[in-house]
Amino acid sequence: MPNSNGIPEVLAETLIVLPWNDADLLTQTIEAHHHDIACVITEPILGNTGGIMPRPGYLETMRAVTAANNVVLIFDEVLTGFRVALGGVQQLFGITPDLTTLAKAMAAGFPAAAVGGRAEIMDLIAAGEVMYGGTYNSNPIVTSAVIATLDQLSQPDFYARLNAAGEKLAKGMVEIVRRAGLPASWAGVGPMSQLWFCEEEQLPHDYRTAAPLMKRSPCHTLWREMMGRGVILQPGQDGLFLISAAHTDTDIEFTLEAAQASMPAVKRAFEQH
Repeated sequence: MPNSNGIPEVLAETLIVLPWNDADLLTQTIEAHHHDIACVITEPILGNTGGIMPRPGYLETMRAVTAANNVVLIFDEVLTGFRVALGGVQQLFGITPDLTTLAKAMAAGFPAAAVGGRAEIMDLIAAGEVMYGGTYNSNPIVTSAVIATLDQLSQPDFYARLNAAGEKLAKGMVEIVRRAGLPASWAGVGPMSQLWFCEEEQLPHDYRTAAPLMKRSPCHTLWREMMGRGVILQPGQDGLFLISAAHTDTDIEFTLEAAQASMPAVKRAFEQH
C-alpha cells in the first residue's frame, strides 16, 4: 500500500527523502549513512515544482559530497535537458553528474528517451550485466528526429533567442499581474518558467515551501480563462510555462493580451482564498 506521499511502503523503506536546497542537511545525511546510500537522484532545477532554482552552491555541494562518499549522483534532466541549454543544467552550472536521464525534448516531442553517464557505469549495460531496454530504442524515425533536433539546437544564438523569448513572456506576465494589484514573481529560466503569486522574497525554495503557495494560488482560474482565449497553459501552480523556438513574438504578445483580459477573474479568485 502507498504511504501518505503516494510511495509504496516497500519502496519507501529504501528511500531517504530530504528537503531540496538544504546543502547542510544533505551533507550530514550522506556522511552519516553513506554505506547504505547507493545514489542521490534530483532534478537540478525543480521543473515539477514550478521552476525552483538551486541556491548558490547547492549543486556544487551535492556533487562534492557524493563524490567524496562514493555515492552515484543522478540528474533527472527530463525537463531541463536540451531546454535550458544544449548541455542542460550541468552545462549552465558546470557540474557533471554520474548519470543523466533525458527525454523527448531531445527529439522535439517524438517519443525519445536516453540515459548516459560515466563509462564504468554504462559499461555494465554494454557487458550485459544490467538489463536496459525500451520500446523505441533504435527506432529509425525517432533517431532521425533526434539528429534533426540537435542540428537545430546547435545553431548559433539558438539558446540566446529562446531565453530572450521566455524571459519576455515571464516578465510580461509578472507585470500584468502586478498591474492588477496582485503580488507576482517568476522562477526558473527563460524557456521553462513559472508565475508565482507572491513577492520575490517569498519565492519557494523547495516543495515544502511551495505547497502553501499552491493551495491559495489562482493558477487554475488563470488556466481556465486563458484556455477560453485560445492559450493553453499547464493547469496547476506546480506546472511551467514551456516555450519552444516555434513560438514567435506574435505568440507571446497574444498570450500577454489573453492574460491581461483574464486578470479580473484571476483577481477575484485570489481574493477569495
